[in-house]
Amino acid sequence: MKKILVWAAACMGAAAAWAADTQSELTEQATGGGTNWRLTVGGFGRGSMRASLPGLGSDRMTAYGADLDVQYRVWGDARFDVWAGIGGTFCPRQDAVSGRSARTQTDHQVSADGYTTYDFSSSERARTRVDLAYGEFRMLLVPEWKVTERLSLGARLGVAFDWVNAHASSRRDWRWNSTFAFNIPGMEPTVDRDGDSGSTRGSDSQTEFAAQAIMGLQATYMFTDHFGAYANVDYRCGGDVDFRFASLDLDGWYAGVGVTVAF
Repeated sequence: MKKILVWAAACMGAAAAWAADTQSELTEQATGGGTNWRLTVGGFGRGSMRASLPGLGSDRMTAYGADLDVQYRVWGDARFDVWAGIGGTFCPRQDAVSGRSARTQTDHQVSADGYTTYDFSSSERARTRVDLAYGEFRMLLVPEWKVTERLSLGARLGVAFDWVNAHASSRRDWRWNSTFAFNIPGMEPTVDRDGDSGSTRGSDSQTEFAAQAIMGLQATYMFTDHFGAYANVDYRCGGDVDFRFASLDLDGWYAGVGVTVAF
């Protein structure tokens, strides 16, 4: 009897161990070999942002830089995963917008007696250029559908907190000339001329902060259980920035590609 009980207990233990191993294998298959973290590193382009200079016009700009994200699988099964994570972006200083202005002025006067004539002319040309650099901290939720064992398609939903540094440089060139002509009867005509020219330069810098909503799509292809590639495209909305000397509309597209490391 004891032998039968020992044999039955051994069989039950073996069955439990087999069930646990089977469940572990199924869990690993559902979660990509047990990898619950992933790191993405890549580059991005960001466009359709509009930079404006008061009185000098505006221009669309495209920026390029590098980004990094760390994500954790908060839920998953055989067909779907949900990832949550944080990330950051760095964009080095790049041209945003430039503008030119020109102004001329002339004046001609004659005295009441007609003996004195005055002529004046001036011209001014100015150029302003604004460069931008920015960084970003973001929080993302990425629900994914496993199309195949290696390919996943997901949505990107989150919020981005951006700091934007704008640097403005300007140059102003000016020139003026004046002429007094005297033609008084009984006296020799005389002409008195005067004038000057020069240039001035200036610069200013300012940093502002903005928050934006993130809505996008992402595709991830894993070449192995631990190494793959990704591509994403977002639409960023909200968070206009006003500087002392310019303004920036941050609405636009954001697209990136890079490598994925799962661990």
